[in-house]
Amino acid sequence: MTLEAGSWKLEATRLSSASSDVPQVETRGLEAGSFRRKIRVLIFASSFQFLASSFCYADSSVIEVKTRAWPTRVAMGDEIKLAIRVSHPIGYSLKSLPPDTNLSPFEMKTAAPFSSKETGGRVEEVAVLTLAVFQLGDLQIPAISLTVTDSQGHADRVFTEPIKVKVVGVPKRPTDGKDIRPIKGPISLAKGLIRNLWLGLFALFLAIFLTVKIMRRRKKKIIDLESLKPPHERAALELERLRKKRFLEEGKTKEFYSELSDILRRYFDRGFRIDTLERTTLETLKVLKEKNFPEPALAKIRNVLQNSDLVKFAKYIPPPSLGEELAGEASQIVELTKPPVEAETNTR
Repeated sequence: MTLEAGSWKLEATRLSSASSDVPQVETRGLEAGSFRRKIRVLIFASSFQFLASSFCYADSSVIEVKTRAWPTRVAMGDEIKLAIRVSHPIGYSLKSLPPDTNLSPFEMKTAAPFSSKETGGRVEEVAVLTLAVFQLGDLQIPAISLTVTDSQGHADRVFTEPIKVKVVGVPKRPTDGKDIRPIKGPISLAKGLIRNLWLGLFALFLAIFLTVKIMRRRKKKIIDLESLKPPHERAALELERLRKKRFLEEGKTKEFYSELSDILRRYFDRGFRIDTLERTTLETLKVLKEKNFPEPALAKIRNVLQNSDLVKFAKYIPPPSLGEELAGEASQIVELTKPPVEAETNTR
């Protein structure tokens, strides 16, 4: 009984321990399966994100950027040409290079816009920059950032390759002397030379003064003899000169009528102190009527001035015969309004 009881106790102990071990194994198996599922989810999410990014953004691997600079050995201050060549698929667009792009220590003098052409299903865009540098040594044109936008409107940045440039000093020419020369002392002038300079300047100014004075006196002596004649005689001479210009025969209708009306208006100004050059035809007729001009003269004045206004302002082209007729009427106006012979003699 003792053995049986003991063996039963031992068997019970084994069963209890076995039963306690089974749940632990199942729990560990569940934890391992959950961890593996998490790993699969993370790998799937990363793959999806990579595929999405490849579809959403411009792929810089399909964009080729090449740069070339010439010359790569220059003297300080010389110009350097930098050509940028970008090749990308059709549907992509390349943003122009900003004028304030920092290329230190190089300075960008000019930047031509990108010119594009299609070759082999791709677009090739080329721009040439003109650079200058004022620093000696082995320098490097820095990488330039370019912005490319795909057909979906998403932008990506690509960069040019840096280019090395050697800048040397300006070579010395055989004709050049020493770069640094001693400062020359003050030049001493003899007293006689200084006196002669002053006398020469005085003589020059005196000659200029006398020349100007003589020219002014000559201008005063030149008198227009025609201006001494009475206003009606001057008007008659001007009308005769107008006929000799043959404006009507040459088709210069506007010039003829403009000068004809001006001759009459100057006659009124000289003979009657009436400023009609700045007045309209209606204003001129009103003033002449107030000055008691005879009615036949007023009718002829109205006819000449109104026809002249039509030609000058309304682009009316009358026949040449009308111009000859109006010129004759202008002569009659002068004859009708000129002062009597006695008054003219007293005026002289």
